[in-house]
Amino acid sequence: MNHENQSPSNKRRGERVARHFIIRIQQIFSGTSSDYWDVSTIRNISEAGVLFYSADHYKAGIEVIIRMRNPLDTEIKEVSCHGIVVRCTLSHDIKNIYEIAVDFTKIPEESKKTIYEIVNYFLKKEKKHHQ
Repeated sequence: MNHENQSPSNKRRGERVARHFIIRIQQIFSGTSSDYWDVSTIRNISEAGVLFYSADHYKAGIEVIIRMRNPLDTEIKEVSCHGIVVRCTLSHDIKNIYEIAVDFTKIPEESKKTIYEIVNYFLKKEKKHHQ
């Protein structure tokens, strides 16, 4: 994909890896989180953000909390971070499902390290598979 014609806000800030694992998302309205947690599947993830599927529409600009389990760790460690919804579009692949793009904004250091490990593990695996 040619990134030269994209606006800076649409330009990817990290290599994405296509891995489908479960995440939980909670929307924050006016600084207060809702009681509702959406459970979803990741389409792809990078160190800068995540794209996931949802039956719910997410308004661009809304802050969210994202929680996911580390698929590489046998101990159940949960990654938690905040992000901003940058895009919500109807999926071309799945009827009545939205694809929601989130840029990470606040990530605790331990979660940042875990996301880095997850992304790099799967990138190495993909590169090895394509050789």
